[in-house]
Amino acid sequence: MFRVVLGTAISGGIIYFCGLIGNLLSFIIFTQKDVRRVSTGQLFLFLTIFNTIHMYTLLVEYFDNIYNLKAYKNNIFFRCRFQPYIQNLSRILSSYIAFTICIDRFIRSKYPIKSKLICTINNVYKIILLYIIVFSLLLSFYFCPLMTVKNVSRNRKCTSELNSTYDLFITNIWPPIRLILACLIPTIIMIVTSAKMFNNMKQSKRRIYNDTTQIRTLSLSSVPPISPSSVKRIVRRLNQIDSMLILIMISNVFTYIVTQVPFHLYIIIGTYKQIIDPTNNLTYLIRTILLMWSSLYFGIGFYLYCISSTFFRKKFLCSLKLFKMKLSKWHPSFFIQ
Repeated sequence: MFRVVLGTAISGGIIYFCGLIGNLLSFIIFTQKDVRRVSTGQLFLFLTIFNTIHMYTLLVEYFDNIYNLKAYKNNIFFRCRFQPYIQNLSRILSSYIAFTICIDRFIRSKYPIKSKLICTINNVYKIILLYIIVFSLLLSFYFCPLMTVKNVSRNRKCTSELNSTYDLFITNIWPPIRLILACLIPTIIMIVTSAKMFNNMKQSKRRIYNDTTQIRTLSLSSVPPISPSSVKRIVRRLNQIDSMLILIMISNVFTYIVTQVPFHLYIIIGTYKQIIDPTNNLTYLIRTILLMWSSLYFGIGFYLYCISSTFFRKKFLCSLKLFKMKLSKWHPSFFIQ
């Protein structure tokens, strides 16, 4: 058991440290003006913000469960109400922004002309504000004063057992609702929009190939012909772009499903099978492990983008070079050997 706890502690430190570093590096890319001018880039910026907030709440819970370090030891409001409120809010907002990115890319592939009016920065601000208002109100029940603490084995644990009705809602009614809102709906929409976007890209590639072939035929009598190498270059470039976007979308959807579904299913099964006992260290350890696994999605974005997309790698390297140039101007002696 000790080895399991030790392995969990070490793994958690690696996951949260690397996740926070990755999110900070993502800010370097998504805060650039040329990236934020596109609605997708702005959505990725908001996704990184809420992912970082969620990583912080998971880090607080991780230190609580593994090291028994209480961030809000004597403050019931922050520990038992504000903390779970922000954790659930940031999780849902991240999930909805993730599938909004899929919808954004689907609209751009399906309606390339109309997307200029639909996929705008102002609409991004509006939909993010709508998400925040709706889910902030929906999750306001976490601020109920019936959520308090009790002493369990010399530790103070948050509990809702003081009121049977509120406890029933928190432990039995809310988990399946959260599963639907924060997991099933985003997962289904991401899968459907990604599949449709993939189909739209294939059709678009065929149209472009047919158009270039027709241009070659017409140009025989009107303008100098287009060489076969030019046609191949156009098709190859289109294939590279399609492959890049498809890989990012598929890897994002796959990562979301693999990391989020197990945690939500464990909470549902554990609740109705009554295997989750706040006084049992083993069940808390299992929950902590699944929380760490689910937190991978909220910190792996930067590494996922760099692996999947050449654009992000080049953008990041260019940003580092630009930062180094600015730093050398501000502190020339820093680079003197």
